[in-house]
Amino acid sequence: MDVLIDIETLPDLGMPTPERIELARATRLKAYPRSKPETIDKWLDEPGNTEATWLRTSVQRLRLRVLTVAMAVDMPNATGATVVLSAEYPREPITTAEADAIERGLMERVAVHLGTLGVFGLGHGRPRWVSYNGNGFDFPALAARAVKYGLKDLGEALPTDKWGKDSLDLAIAWKGTDYRGQMDRLTDVVRYLGGAVQGGIDGAGVYDAWRDARMPQIEAHCHADIADLRYVLDAMRSGGMIW
Repeated sequence: MDVLIDIETLPDLGMPTPERIELARATRLKAYPRSKPETIDKWLDEPGNTEATWLRTSVQRLRLRVLTVAMAVDMPNATGATVVLSAEYPREPITTAEADAIERGLMERVAVHLGTLGVFGLGHGRPRWVSYNGNGFDFPALAARAVKYGLKDLGEALPTDKWGKDSLDLAIAWKGTDYRGQMDRLTDVVRYLGGAVQGGIDGAGVYDAWRDARMPQIEAHCHADIADLRYVLDAMRSGGMIW
C-alpha cells in the first residue's frame, strides 16, 4: 500500500500584529546582530518587511497552519482516487485558539479518511508514504499536529525516521548520491522525464490565492501535485531507481 501525500500551508494566522513585528525584529537582529535599534526600526517601517518575515512562518513547523492535505492510496493493482481536504480559515484576523480549532478539524478529517481506506489497519501491513520532500516538510508538520491534537492512529502511522523504510521521499531518491546538490523541483523533474506538468500555481503562490479566495485553484493545484508525484514514481520504478 502506497499513500501518496502532499500538503499546502499558510503562515501563522493566529499571530497578532505586535507579535509579527517582534518576530521581524528578532529575525532581522539575528541576521545583522550589530545593527543599531534605530536601524532595525527603520527597516521595520519599510513596507512589506514585517509581512515578508511573517509569511515565512508558512514553512516553520511549529508556526505554520495546514491548509490542504491531498492524498491518494494506491494498492499493488489499483490506483486510488485523489482526495483533497481543506481547512476553512476566515480571512479576517483570528486568535490562536480559533486557528487551532479549525486546523484540528482538518486533521481529524484526514485521520478519518485514511482510516476508512485501511491505512491504520494491520491487514495490509504498514503503508509506504510517498512524497516529494515529505521527509523534510510534510511529515514533520503532520506528525506534530497528530501529537498536538491527540490523533494517535495518525501519529503511529506517519513516518518519523528520515531514512525509515516506511517513507519513500522521491526528492531524496532522485538526488541519489548527489548529497551536495540542490533539490530539483517536482515540476522540473516531470518535465525532464517527458511529462506534462499538471499544476497551475506553485507552493509560493498558495497564500496569495487563499487571500484572494481562490480555493478551487489551490485544490486543483493539490490534485495536480499528486498526479505529478505519481508520474515521477512510475517513471523511477520503470527506470529501476526504486521498487
